Amino acid sequence: MWKPDRLYYRAMLKNILKLVRTCGASVIAGCACAVLSMPAHASPASGYWWNPAEGGNGFVIEVEGSAMFFAGFLYDTSGRATWVASTGPLTSATQYSGALYAYSGGQTLTGAYTTASQSPSLGNVTVNFSSDTQASLSWPGGTLPIQRYDFGPGGSGATQPAGTPQAGYWWNPAEGGRGFTIEVQGGTMYLAGYMYDASGNPLWYLANGTMTSSSLFLGQWTQYANGLTLSGNYQAPILVNANVGAVTLQFSDPANGTLTLPNGRQIPLTRYNFGFTDPVAYSTSASASLQQAAELTAVTHHKITVGGTVLNYTATAGHMNALALSGAAPEASFFYVAYTLDNQNPATRPVTFFYNGGPGSSTVWLHLGSFGPRRLVTGDPATTEPVPFPLVDNAESLLDTSDLVFVDAVGTGLSEAISPYNNQSFWGVDADAAVFRDFIMRYLTVNGRNASPKFLFGESYGTPRSAVLSNLLESAGVELNGVVLQSSILNYNSNCGVLFPSSVSCEGYLPSYGAVGAWYQLDNPNPASLPTYEATLRTFASAQYGPAVSSFLANGTQPSNALLTQLANYTGMRASQWQQVFNMDPGYYQYDLIPGVLIGGYDARVNAPMGSFLASEGDPSSTYLTASFTTQITTYLSSELKYSSSTGYVLESNAINSWDFSHDGQQLPDTIPDLAAAFAQNPALQVLSVNGYHDIVTPFFQTQLDLTRLGTGVNVQTRFYTGGHMTYLDDGSRPLEKADLVQFYQAAGAP
Repeated sequence: MWKPDRLYYRAMLKNILKLVRTCGASVIAGCACAVLSMPAHASPASGYWWNPAEGGNGFVIEVEGSAMFFAGFLYDTSGRATWVASTGPLTSATQYSGALYAYSGGQTLTGAYTTASQSPSLGNVTVNFSSDTQASLSWPGGTLPIQRYDFGPGGSGATQPAGTPQAGYWWNPAEGGRGFTIEVQGGTMYLAGYMYDASGNPLWYLANGTMTSSSLFLGQWTQYANGLTLSGNYQAPILVNANVGAVTLQFSDPANGTLTLPNGRQIPLTRYNFGFTDPVAYSTSASASLQQAAELTAVTHHKITVGGTVLNYTATAGHMNALALSGAAPEASFFYVAYTLDNQNPATRPVTFFYNGGPGSSTVWLHLGSFGPRRLVTGDPATTEPVPFPLVDNAESLLDTSDLVFVDAVGTGLSEAISPYNNQSFWGVDADAAVFRDFIMRYLTVNGRNASPKFLFGESYGTPRSAVLSNLLESAGVELNGVVLQSSILNYNSNCGVLFPSSVSCEGYLPSYGAVGAWYQLDNPNPASLPTYEATLRTFASAQYGPAVSSFLANGTQPSNALLTQLANYTGMRASQWQQVFNMDPGYYQYDLIPGVLIGGYDARVNAPMGSFLASEGDPSSTYLTASFTTQITTYLSSELKYSSSTGYVLESNAINSWDFSHDGQQLPDTIPDLAAAFAQNPALQVLSVNGYHDIVTPFFQTQLDLTRLGTGVNVQTRFYTGGHMTYLDDGSRPLEKADLVQFYQAAGAP
């Protein structure tokens, strides 16, 4: 019978008007907005914009994810400098339209904090972008062309050095209502301050000049007057005060700094992070689908130290639609979290797409367990770590080597099909891989990453997905540099743990049984070196146990007593048990190795007494982890990535129960031919297979046996570590795997 539990692994916003009314034009006041966009090209460039024919007034535009902040620097009818602002969702990838507001009664340059109030709407502002640096602005003053303002060496289009302060809106969260726009071009800074005069009128100051160093700006606030009003004719402003007071900005990193005001008061500043609560109700049921899908993202800025180097990065959490390869119709709304290193050349910066398997599993395990910038401390394989597991900076993050995109399969996490499709439409080997192809191609296009070195990183069922997906991507003209296979099951037909009773040899499991027996010191003798021991076990499995099992399955030939004794000595399982179940499946080994104790399947080093809570779901290594990952993904998304959802994040759906496993004319998938086809299309493709010695769900030696079918003319490497299915949870193995990954990326053409 089929045993799916063995392989896990185990709309348009309905409230968009309400949401816009709620958040409105409140970025200045610190409100986080939900946003809607349909990106088709590079986002409008964030920073200063102007009309060269009307110098002396200007605009700030910032786009983060799908939200836009707009500010205009103008003058009132008395000639005093003033400012207006608008924020909200992009109407489309090329247009923003929203209400324009003024504010009053807030904080002065050197005064105590007071809360600002918002005026009634002054009218609407619409910005139509013809490119990321050119646009047409329509507002109460009429319609005029605007473009990015180039003020420093190299202009706005130049790549800024690593460590450059981020361009955009900055604030002190404790003093909402007053903010600053910072932009640096080639070592020259423009700093604008949005604040108020002593009478409560909105007022702006400007400071600009060459930075003293890459992290220090010393300047003077200046004030202008008598320029363009919101609805009047253009007139050139005049400088009325060239020395309002000194300003000092000391940056501790590109997203944080300290501002010293003219009175000597110091206030911390940080980049403002757009975030929102997604009101869409997502479902992981088979029949569920969204009638329409908004592409909603929250964008935040962070830093982490990896290998002694401080990395400043941007996190984008939200949804993107996969579009059909033919006709570009929306198919599914994928939830993803992308981590991109700041100030990098996208043509040379690698990008890696991560996904777990199941089928029906979200990607939370790789996201919070492996090589993202943050990870959960599990204490694996012990079960004594305080829960929920603490979330810490990941010293072994792969972010120093590649940008990272963690993607949830349709019907998991917060991903859902788009009508006329439903989740079930993509619950099959071929349909699943095809929609992943369409998501990846869309992501590459939207984010300008088609020239980037590209990598796939799949785990468990994610490995047959990677095999099929790599072939589909290559066929669609997307050239991959590398594929990482974590804990593979590339051929279901060769894995004796898939069907029960098994009709195929369990030869591929024997070295894993030996590693587990050695862990519990049941082998005789107990080995001093696990890698050396495993080399012996591979030879024994291929030369003695494998042929004997084949004869047993074909003819009923019973094993010799000598062979049974060897099996007992190598694996710790009693000879009488081997005689009873000679072609020993992993479930039998898991339940019967230690009387009264259940060992883990995903990590057999974890164990629990029969009848205990950890044993209640059939795998203590899985049960121990699930609660903390469930709790912490929701907390992490909302508290650090500023993405909140009205729907709970689903770690595992029931997709496996109705999954279409058929592929290439077989009832169960064999994806080695797909991987071979990808190699045939791209001989430079490289594959790294990584496995844990103590995983008895996807055993490492069976993976080796499957990969040998590719022959010798392909670029395939294998690596093995202490640990189970998720080797990266082991504190000793994670650094080793990270080092192997870095070498692999370098060999696969990543700079």
